[in-house]
This record gives sequence, structure tokens and C-alpha cells, in this order.
Amino acid sequence: MVASDLAPQDVIDWDGLPVTSPLRTGLDIARRHGRSRASALVPLCGGVRMEIALRSGLIPLESLQMRPTAQEVTERVRSPEFRRRVMVDLWEMAHRVSAHGMRWTWPVLPDVEPLLETVLEGLAWAHLTESALPRPCAQEWVHGASGRRYRVDFLIGDRVILEADGAVKYAHQTPWQEKQRQSDLEAAGYWVVRCTWEELIHRPHEVLARIARALIRCG
Repeated sequence: MVASDLAPQDVIDWDGLPVTSPLRTGLDIARRHGRSRASALVPLCGGVRMEIALRSGLIPLESLQMRPTAQEVTERVRSPEFRRRVMVDLWEMAHRVSAHGMRWTWPVLPDVEPLLETVLEGLAWAHLTESALPRPCAQEWVHGASGRRYRVDFLIGDRVILEADGAVKYAHQTPWQEKQRQSDLEAAGYWVVRCTWEELIHRPHEVLARIARALIRCG
């Protein structure tokens, strides 16, 4: 961060302490640590996400003990009103700050997606949006053959689902429940592709190839 870059709207009062806003913090992390597409994109997505939660009152500054769930934040981020305003402010901020550290930041601004809930999803998003695959929809709701409604990490095209399997993937359900969920989705005509952190770091091309094959199979 360059102190001379700071504008009054970049600083908030957090429990009596002046700190940079989530939006400005995300931009500064991307500027300082962005050495690749993913390392610049992930903090920007997180900064916009937290900024929307803050401005919408989901995280009140006067009650720092209140911690909304990831799903609560995601549903608030879907609000076009807050989302549009914060994205406009991000672009304005990017034009206002110095060029220091903006080499990796500028190219990824069009792909900032605050619906992403984890770093792993951000890594997957960075690869997906750089590829020639159809642009995915993040945190999309779909229906299984049973009629049950599920929220998936990414929907690519009409029928291909990508699930990023991280360490907390099964925090609220067992692997058996996840297997039943996948079977229900596949019975409804969806093709589920799964990827891990190790694959996205070392072999992202293999994940993209599996998605491409699934798209062909789904017609």
C-alpha cells in the first residue's frame, strides 16, 4: 500500500480503529502479492465479497462478534444493487491508486467474482476464466432428479458441474450424503467433475480437459 493513495472512503472505523476497507485491502494485497493470475484475482474477489457484506449490514461494525455463514454472505452478494456499486468503486479505486504493483491486477479486474466462497474456488475460477471453455456460473442453484435443490460450485454450460473438493468440503455432510447428492444430480442429466487443490496447482490442464470432455458428452 502507498499511503498517498489513500482516499477518505478507503478507511473505515473498525471497533474504534482506523483500518483500510475490505475493498481497499483486497486491492492492496493483489498489488503487493499478485505474481500470477490467481494470486491477484483471489484477494480482489474476497475484498469485494467482504465489502458487500459490510455495506449491506450483514457484518455490522459495532458488533464484530456477528459472523454470518458463507451461504448468508453469498446470498447477500447476489443483490444487484450492492454488487454493482462495489464493482464500480473497485474500478474507480484501481484508476486512482498508483501504478505500483498493478501489473497482475489490471488484467484480472474483469473476472472479479465475489460469489466465490473459498481460495480453492478462486483458484479454479482463475483457470476457468482464462481457458476457452464457456464462462462458468459460480454458486448456481440446480435441481436433482428427486426435485431437491442444490447449490453447486460452478455450472459450466447447461449440464456440467465442477465441484472444488477442499478440506472443509464435507464439514456439514458425510461423504455418503455427497455421493447421494451427486447421484441425484447425475440422474437429472448433469455431469459432475471434481477437482482438488493439488490438481489445480500442479495439473490444471487435466481438470480443464475433463470439463471439455464432459461438455462434449453432454452435447
